[in-house]
Amino acid sequence: MRRKHFFRPILRETLQLTWKHKGWWILGFFSLFLVSSLSYQFILQGIRSLTNPTELFNSWRQWSLAADPISLFTGQWQRFLSNPVDSLILAAVWVGIGAVLLGLFILSSYSITTILSGLKSYVLRGRFDFVQAFTEAWFHFSETFWALLITYIFSNILVIFFSLPFLLMGISYYDSPTLIAISFVLFTIFIMSAFVISTLATYTLMGIIFDELRLLPALKNGWQTFKSNILISIEMFLLQILASVLVATILVFVVSLIVVPATITGVLLVAAQQTDVASLLTPSTLFLLILAFVIGGAFYSMFYLLSWGLMYMRLDKARPDSRIAAFVEMLFSLQE
Repeated sequence: MRRKHFFRPILRETLQLTWKHKGWWILGFFSLFLVSSLSYQFILQGIRSLTNPTELFNSWRQWSLAADPISLFTGQWQRFLSNPVDSLILAAVWVGIGAVLLGLFILSSYSITTILSGLKSYVLRGRFDFVQAFTEAWFHFSETFWALLITYIFSNILVIFFSLPFLLMGISYYDSPTLIAISFVLFTIFIMSAFVISTLATYTLMGIIFDELRLLPALKNGWQTFKSNILISIEMFLLQILASVLVATILVFVVSLIVVPATITGVLLVAAQQTDVASLLTPSTLFLLILAFVIGGAFYSMFYLLSWGLMYMRLDKARPDSRIAAFVEMLFSLQE
């Protein structure tokens, strides 16, 4: 029996929508800050921290040395009395950094909400209506903001929690078969936990936007959706990894097209003693490189949100067959 393709039309339509609505890429760029907590990149960042936990805890160690709040407050107060102007300037800098990070988080959350609201407008009305999406995003923003904040916090807690055993084992676990086995189990549990958190958060966002649910009902609905479509979610997750690899490959090709000619031109200009002209190549090349990475990141972020959104809206109607289940079924049939 020939199985009906489920992902192929979704990915094709997502690619067409992403490429057609390039004006929305600016929202994709702003949403990239939090999309990394939803996508597989969060897992890669966690694996990097697990393989090098000492670096993760170096900054935490400095805070732990000053864990006594009374001593910390006394030291800061004495510093303020000795030099109040510098202390106020330093406090203002930290407050400013916190405000910028909070603003970036809010901007990224609103961009994600607007993109998904635009997709909802496309499905219901046949077009991406920016004004409609931007307005509708306001009504869902508080729910999506808290959903993304909880996801961001839990993602980092998960990384820290699984890094603790690696920190205790140290780098010597590479020399012990038992510790290697333990680390493999920890890696597996971390990847599975991170996949559940990221997928559940994605489905929760979809429930808030498309089904107009509040946070807790959306979370419950997201869990039910995940349980009913575990294998489909895994397949979508793997397809997203493949899509990111393709985007990264294209970026490497574009970067080579920028760097190689710029390097050759720079060498020729220096050889011709045109140093003034050659000095202009560095900022212009850097600008082109930053622009390439911004466009690539914005494209992938937009593609990620639209593909998951389209899949979520078609799960109940299509009830797709899992390719993983079909493959396992085929293996068992061959053994009979």
